Amino acid sequence: MYHKKASTEKGPSLLTTVKSGRIAAQLKTDIASGVYGESIPGSRMLAGKYRANFKTINKAISRLVADGTLYHVRGKGAFIRRPPRGAGGIIGMFMRVSGHLYLDMASALIGKVQEAGFLPVVNEITPDGFRINFLSYISRLVEHDPYAFVIEGVGGNINFTHLKNMRHKLQNLIFGHICEHGYDFDATYILADYQAGGYCAAKHLIELGHSRIAFVGSETRFTPAQYRLTSQYHALRGFKQALREHDLSEQHILLESLVSPEHIASQWRGLLTIKDRPTALVVFADHRIVRAMPVIRSLKLSVPRDLALVGFFDTPWCSILDVPLTSISIDEKRIGTMIAERIIKGDFTKERIMVPPRLVVRSSCGSLKGISTPHEVHNEKLSY
Repeated sequence: MYHKKASTEKGPSLLTTVKSGRIAAQLKTDIASGVYGESIPGSRMLAGKYRANFKTINKAISRLVADGTLYHVRGKGAFIRRPPRGAGGIIGMFMRVSGHLYLDMASALIGKVQEAGFLPVVNEITPDGFRINFLSYISRLVEHDPYAFVIEGVGGNINFTHLKNMRHKLQNLIFGHICEHGYDFDATYILADYQAGGYCAAKHLIELGHSRIAFVGSETRFTPAQYRLTSQYHALRGFKQALREHDLSEQHILLESLVSPEHIASQWRGLLTIKDRPTALVVFADHRIVRAMPVIRSLKLSVPRDLALVGFFDTPWCSILDVPLTSISIDEKRIGTMIAERIIKGDFTKERIMVPPRLVVRSSCGSLKGISTPHEVHNEKLSY
């Protein structure tokens, strides 16, 4: 079986801690985005909004009181501690903030720059309509003369042609996390090293004795040129590099169909029933492993005895599955913190900084050696 554990004595407190952390990060992002005025809603309203109990909500609020985002007024509730406006200037941010991965990165960045007296203005990148309206969003922000811009370079959401045309109006530009474009921007890049992540995952499985290792990702609607700029492509490159270095076959690669869940299940069944099937998988995104577990169980394969698994993104629930999931963390909080530190120091050196991932080892791969980091931060100076 491979699903969430039934409640135990330790379960509720762990779940409460994970969920309260997510709620606290979302509240912090909403505060920076101007969702709330002088105070946040009461516990009852927040409990309804986040579908959480009062204990979880109060723990989330306590986190924000402890880090200085909120302060309590007896009998009146929790109020927002605002930095002095204009102390450091406006920081224009275009990034995703929903979901644990993006929320943790945004929360770390926003919290640090607020503490330093900057005013972050967050424009959340969303799949629907954002690209079409991007020019009007950024043009309105430019009118307020921001001190710096932070842009998560998501290829399907950011119109890089518009961005390139108005680059002369964007002082102190930083691309964070990913940058899916082919332009040469005069900017600072602080990016997750997805290639190192794919390499590290495959190398770990090879060191455990596996020689038949498959990579599982997803089909995309990008052109081949666009696909070569994506995080999945770079993770797959790292995976292939590790296999080549050990003279292993690269033939087992599954890209999940965009057609239907039934088709995806058929693809997984085909991969796991071929002659000399893979004994280990590197799966780009943890949720794909959970979705595939009914197929794995139906084939009576045991994790990790018959099939070792390594996911990607270290989703918070990885540690509370029946077989806790080994996963690559892109260290999103570190990326957010590094961007904030550059802004605070006023260091906008034109360079590409690759932030190394961490392999968070749990029992799904059959090893409990701890946490390893494949590389140190790599800086590459850019010349224009």
